[in-house]
Amino acid sequence: MKLFMSFLWISSKFLIMEDTMKTTRKTTWQFVFFLCITISGVVSLPAAGLADSFSWTTIDVPGATLTWPLGINLAGEIVGEYFDSNGVVHGFLLSHGRFTTIDVPGASGSEACGIKPAGEIVGGYLDSNWVGHGFLLSHGRFTRIDVPGASGSVAYGINPAGEISGQYTNSNGVSHGFLLSHGRYFTIDPPGSTSTSADGINPAREIVGFYVDGAALYHGFLFSKGNYISIDVPGASGSAAFGINPAGEIVGEYDDYSGVGHGFLLSEGTFTTIDFPNANVVYTNPDGISPQGDIVGAYVVYLPDSGSYVYHGFLLKRERHWRQWGNNDAEEGYHR
Repeated sequence: MKLFMSFLWISSKFLIMEDTMKTTRKTTWQFVFFLCITISGVVSLPAAGLADSFSWTTIDVPGATLTWPLGINLAGEIVGEYFDSNGVVHGFLLSHGRFTTIDVPGASGSEACGIKPAGEIVGGYLDSNWVGHGFLLSHGRFTRIDVPGASGSVAYGINPAGEISGQYTNSNGVSHGFLLSHGRYFTIDPPGSTSTSADGINPAREIVGFYVDGAALYHGFLFSKGNYISIDVPGASGSAAFGINPAGEIVGEYDDYSGVGHGFLLSEGTFTTIDFPNANVVYTNPDGISPQGDIVGAYVVYLPDSGSYVYHGFLLKRERHWRQWGNNDAEEGYHR
C-alpha cells in the first residue's frame, strides 16, 4: 500500500506512508443489508495508562476482502469502508449488529468516515471521472461537500453541532485540512506544513490530524482555541492523529524505526501503545474514539505461508474507562 498524500484517497483509508509510516485514510456508499459481525475473539489485557483492560472484537463485513472501521458515536454505531471481491470500495454502517452498505449514487467508490450521535454520516466518494468529493448523509439524502476551488475534497469528521473536518487538494496538488462551520470553510494548516489532513473533531471544535513538514516527516497535531500543538509519539519515526472525543482523548498511529506501525491512545498527557494481540499482526491503526473511550480501527495480519497480508477491522472496548467517565459525562455535549 502507498500513501496518497496528495489526495488520491482512492486506495481509501490507505493514507499509508510507505517508507516513513504506514498510515491510512478512507472511501464508500448505497443501502444494502448484510447480516452479522465476525467476532474473532475477545481478549483482556492490562495496558499502561489504563486502569483496567482492553476487550478486542474483530469486525469483518461478510464477503469483504478488507474491512476498515473509521468512526464510532455515542450509541456505538460504527462507520467505515470495505473492499468487495471485485476490488470496489464501499462504505458501511454497523448498527445493532447489522451492516448497511453505503454507496453514493453514481460513484466509482465510497467511504463513510464519521458519524454524529443522531446518525448523520460524513465521508468521501469518487465520481465517474475519479474526482474526489466529500458528502453528508442526513435522513437518507446525500449532500456533496466540495471546498470552493479545490480539485478534490473529502469529509472525515463531524461533531454534534454539525461542524465538519476534512481534507482538500488545491489546483497545485497540495493537500490542506479544512473546517466547515455554519456554511463557511476554513483552511487548517499547521505552521511549516507542506501537506495537511484534518481528521477528527469533537464538540469543543478541537481538531486532530497530521501534517508533513519540510523534511518530509509526519507529525500528528491538535488544533485547539486557535493554537496548533504537534503530537509526536516519543521514539517514533512518524506520527498521525485521527480521532478525538469530548474528553480530549486522542487516537492515532505511529511507526517505530523498524518500520512497524502501532496505534496509540493519548489520554491525560500519557501515550499508550495499542497493538492487536496476535503474533502475526504487523500493523495496528486506531481511527475513531467514542465519548465512552471505545476505539475502532484496523489491523493487518501477515500470513507467512502465502506471504500475503489480510486487513481486519476492530472494536476496542475500554471497560475501566467507561466506569470512570460515566454515562452523564459521556452524553454531556453530545446531545444538544
